[in-house]
Amino acid sequence: MNIAAPTEGSTQRRARSRRAAPELARIDPSGADPLEQQVYRSIRDALIGGRVAAGVGLSVRSLAETLGVSAAPVRDALKRLEADGVLFARPRSGFSTRPLDAAEYADLLDVRLRLEPHAAALAARRARPDDLAAIAAAHEGYSRALAEGAEGTRIAAHNQRFHFAIYRAAQNPVLLDLISNLWVRLGPVLARVTPDLIPGGHDHHALALDAIREGRADIAAQAIDEDLSGAARSISATIAALQASGSDG
Repeated sequence: MNIAAPTEGSTQRRARSRRAAPELARIDPSGADPLEQQVYRSIRDALIGGRVAAGVGLSVRSLAETLGVSAAPVRDALKRLEADGVLFARPRSGFSTRPLDAAEYADLLDVRLRLEPHAAALAARRARPDDLAAIAAAHEGYSRALAEGAEGTRIAAHNQRFHFAIYRAAQNPVLLDLISNLWVRLGPVLARVTPDLIPGGHDHHALALDAIREGRADIAAQAIDEDLSGAARSISATIAALQASGSDG
């Protein structure tokens, strides 16, 4: 990915953007789940969906204001994500995504290539009509974002929606949870990858959608395998660029 160098006068604007809260799922104070659990899930989902780019700080105050809650459950949720190994605390400046290095990404990719194609194959066998509709809608959203030249965080969010529409269609909650745990570390980096540097990504998505519709498990698995493998070089280059620039932590 090309990481643009700061332009003159951009330092203050960048500092403000690093503190702004990402788009977050709404919190229901009267809901059955504890408030801290809802806040944790909302921030975690934003990380998985690429709505928090690598190197962007998370402020307790801005998150609390966005969610309409006090600082306490937000601080507890961020500390929990720190314990999960996803975030790290910055003295007097909130939290940030934990840097992802080349070795850890290689390990993540190895596991992803074992789990995610399998989930696509299961989806081809188990997808219900509403699952197929969700996958098709997510593919349409991703295609539209690409055509409009949307920013990386928006494209990453649509990419995540497409993949997880497939993985939910596998009807295997344990597998879905394992995949989610991988994506929570990867999402912030995906937000920094420009789609033009990922060969055939849109074609792989289209192929996966068609294969799942037609119940062709082997083709669905192959499409997701090729999608992940095709993106690997660009993701690795992005990780290297972030480390060199100091943007990821």
